[in-house]
Amino acid sequence: MIRLENVSKSFGNREILHNINLTINSGEVTFIVGSSGAGKTTLLNLIGGLDYVSGGKIFLDGEDITESLDEYRAQKVGYVFQDFNLISGLSVKQNVELGLLYANKHEGDIVSQLEELGIKEMHQTVETMSGGEKQRVAIVRSICKDSEIIIADEPTGNLDTKNAKTVFEMLVNMKQNKHIVIVSHDIEMANRYGDRIITLSDGKIINDRIMHIKSEPERLAKNKVLSNVRKKSIAPIFMVGLNSIKLRKSKIISMALVIALAISMLAMVFDFNKLGNTVTKNVNVNYLENDLISVFYSSTANLGYKETPFTNDELSYITEKYGVDEITSIFMEREKWLLSNNSKNYETSIKQINLNDFFEERIMSYDIEGRFPEESNEIILAEDAAKELFDGDCIGKEVAINDGFGEMVTCKIVGINKTINPLDEIYSIVSSEKIKELYEKIMTKNLYARMEIQEYKEEKASGGSSVSTGGAYASMAELTGNEICVLGSLAKNKNEIMVSTAVLPYVFESFGISGDNEEDRMEELSHIKVALKHNGVHEVYISGVYESDELEMRVSEDLVKDLKDIKPTVLEIYAPTRVDVSDMKIRINDEEKFTCYLQLENLKNSISKQTGYFKLALVVVGIIMILVSIAMLASFSKIVVLERRQEIAILKSLGATDKNIVLTLWFDSVTISLLAYILALILTKICVEILPRFMQDMSFVEFNYPILSLSVLGICFLLFVCIYTYVSMQKLVRKMPAELFKH
Repeated sequence: MIRLENVSKSFGNREILHNINLTINSGEVTFIVGSSGAGKTTLLNLIGGLDYVSGGKIFLDGEDITESLDEYRAQKVGYVFQDFNLISGLSVKQNVELGLLYANKHEGDIVSQLEELGIKEMHQTVETMSGGEKQRVAIVRSICKDSEIIIADEPTGNLDTKNAKTVFEMLVNMKQNKHIVIVSHDIEMANRYGDRIITLSDGKIINDRIMHIKSEPERLAKNKVLSNVRKKSIAPIFMVGLNSIKLRKSKIISMALVIALAISMLAMVFDFNKLGNTVTKNVNVNYLENDLISVFYSSTANLGYKETPFTNDELSYITEKYGVDEITSIFMEREKWLLSNNSKNYETSIKQINLNDFFEERIMSYDIEGRFPEESNEIILAEDAAKELFDGDCIGKEVAINDGFGEMVTCKIVGINKTINPLDEIYSIVSSEKIKELYEKIMTKNLYARMEIQEYKEEKASGGSSVSTGGAYASMAELTGNEICVLGSLAKNKNEIMVSTAVLPYVFESFGISGDNEEDRMEELSHIKVALKHNGVHEVYISGVYESDELEMRVSEDLVKDLKDIKPTVLEIYAPTRVDVSDMKIRINDEEKFTCYLQLENLKNSISKQTGYFKLALVVVGIIMILVSIAMLASFSKIVVLERRQEIAILKSLGATDKNIVLTLWFDSVTISLLAYILALILTKICVEILPRFMQDMSFVEFNYPILSLSVLGICFLLFVCIYTYVSMQKLVRKMPAELFKH
């Protein structure tokens, strides 16, 4: 027994079926009739598990079918459609077998049942058959899998009267112990062959006429009606996959040939241009650093140029949005740094880096004696600094980086850099974390020695305002809780500070507060937002004044922690090689509140032209690969999405799961990839043999057979196609059969 309880179905805001309550008994032929748009096919699709209900439930012998629609379609339902829905290219026998394979049922006597219905040629393809023959094959497909439910949507719509009568008689003869549900416009046939006629109008049952069969009580299944465990079989995947290749062999071969050509050319270019790529990278990237962009904030209302720090969230934002290869946080940016060894001092340029593989590959392409730093307290010293401070021999010794005012950090020398940069200087190379350590010392010293406050002004866009001048200065200390408050109130949180009575007059003057009554002046002061400047701007309020002859202000422990949280004020970002750095610079300047510039831009352009020869081959291949990719993806999408939509709907109606569909589509992908790889091996071999005969003047070029490159590219392409197929087909694969059949 099939039972529908308050079943409804909507498409967008349009409700097609309204709270349908219906019981359909086995052993009866039920016709659903009504005018166009009444919801007949929609109701049939829900009963057959071809679509989801929007509301309510459908039960088969007491079990909710909506919990396992794939199993329900595979094991319990057979379909007879107006358009037959047989898979072209497959034989009659294969179309019937396909339904059995998904249902995991034995083949049974397919041949005798087909012959009984007048189908003699088992191995003819279905597209060669008449409409009546196709419909009989569809019915046999339902019979052989022993479906308990047969749904038929206008099964005679494309048939003449004789064949229509034959189909209805076949359906009636099948009704023993089965639920036969038919949608039809033919009222005469419904009256002749139906045991029950249900009339729909505007998504509601307006008439339910039972003619021959009495209602039966609902059977409650002792065991689950639907089994969620089906043996995995690769037979239907191979059957449908081979059929697809047979039907589309010319397209598949041409696609594989184009891809093979691309793989072959790429493999040869990779092998041919190793030297050129190395030279180009060492000159343009490692030496000129034409992938480097400096990012910073311009002046704002309270901060000067390059004084606004970057938060961790901003670092993550830049990395994700612009797809940068690497970001170095610059905590102090100086043209010259003071290095010292005992009493000797020397000014040098320092390059700040991260200690990782990205910088190791780049830095070690320089003329370096020694090794790359492994810890933040290690440095590669510039050759001129090494000669001045140590007379050259210094690896293993220590050198200090000074701020010139007494703060310093020491580093162990692990290498000597002998490469002169485009500015006619030699870099000393150190971790940015070591510079951060020095900066923390400087800022901690400044924190307690001299703190500046001024009126907070809402920040404007970079470069849109000048920096505010004036303000009050004092030393800083942490609140002890023992302060004697003479005006206002004690600071309660990190957003409030207190000033001493000694510094209060300067604060009043700086903020332009006048008057004879100190309490009134304090009241006015407490409502002014204050900018406390220290590695950025911290917004605070002056809550009160405490008794002290010292020129100082006091803040909470939590605020001290925030003030000591040092953040970078400049970011050096390294753009991916595939990105035009000038375009990225323009994007950042146009899109962001911060700004940026390129280093040595004009010099880079000049050198890039001189080294462009080595990239010419890759540029040409890149253009070819773009065209190849477009052709490949367009062809692939056309085959998979446009041509196989109906096929996917049929397979899903037979019980194929989403996984079955993906594996079936992957069969084509794997076939194309393997064929492309084999053709690429052949094409490359031909090129390697022929090219040297036409390029005798380029004897310096060694044409090797790049089997490794070919294999890697072949594997990569296989993975790419499989992933692309999976991703591009997810939306289609997850659709219900009813939706797929509509298109």
